Amino acid sequence: MQLNTIGKNFYPDSAITLKCYTNLDNIPTVPLNKTYQIIIIEEGTGIIKVNENTKRLDSPSVYCINETETISIEKGHNLKIHVAYFHPEIIENKFSFAYIKQANMKDVTSSEVQDLYWLNIFLARDSGFDYCFKLTNVMLYRFKYLLECIIDEFENQRTYFWICKGRSFLLEILCYLTNLYTSMPSITNITLDFQSELYEEILLYIHTSYAEKISLKTLVDKFNVNRTTLNEIFKKMTGDTIISYLIKVRVDLASSMLSDTGIPIKEIASRVGFEDIVNFGRMFKKIKGYSPKNYRNENSWLLHLGDCKNA
Repeated sequence: MQLNTIGKNFYPDSAITLKCYTNLDNIPTVPLNKTYQIIIIEEGTGIIKVNENTKRLDSPSVYCINETETISIEKGHNLKIHVAYFHPEIIENKFSFAYIKQANMKDVTSSEVQDLYWLNIFLARDSGFDYCFKLTNVMLYRFKYLLECIIDEFENQRTYFWICKGRSFLLEILCYLTNLYTSMPSITNITLDFQSELYEEILLYIHTSYAEKISLKTLVDKFNVNRTTLNEIFKKMTGDTIISYLIKVRVDLASSMLSDTGIPIKEIASRVGFEDIVNFGRMFKKIKGYSPKNYRNENSWLLHLGDCKNA
């Protein structure tokens, strides 16, 4: 199984450590200590084995597997599987497996802290997380869309930015997975009354639809609840109003695209849901303390390389 994408256009013969496959009927076996794996089970049933743990396979679901772990289908029926393989160096070129596990938070930059945080789902094994998230159909649709975007960029390699664009879609996947890990499990510890169920629905909507035009009225109409109740629920759960939370989600994702890709700032703003570049700059500076351009100048490892080649 090929774990790299080979450059054809703009960066011929470069081996980029990100590769996606779709519509498989089994999980391929890959060597240890080579790659992280994001495995999406869209359809089917069976028995799955991760390391020495065997459990029932439910679909749709997603598995986050690190370089030391093994995963296989023991028994399967009518399976439809999508896989993304990547080495963490595609996020930041100094991110070896050893560096990620041993990094001293006092010695890393603020952008590296965020990137390491997004990779934590591949290491968090002592907190009750068992590699797997159960997906709703909305979540599944979003994951498939982002995988297809990576495949399109890496297969067609249309522009100088094909590596950066592919990387940016991977960052969206990691952001989404991290938000599932940090936000959704907290719901299980709450008595599921009307308010917590509504919060879960809204959270899911924000993390799948942040690129769309979303206003308080949009949410009020969509979830059939008044503005005061909506903000009270979200304030109770997150400490933020719902729009403030949405803006933070957008800015966090934009900051990683700024530090880890060479995509133009205007395109990044649009990708994360800001229609107005001026408003994007204002909100970004309010939260991060820098303008988008200055944040990129301060945090982008790509600028030191001079291009997007070394993913």
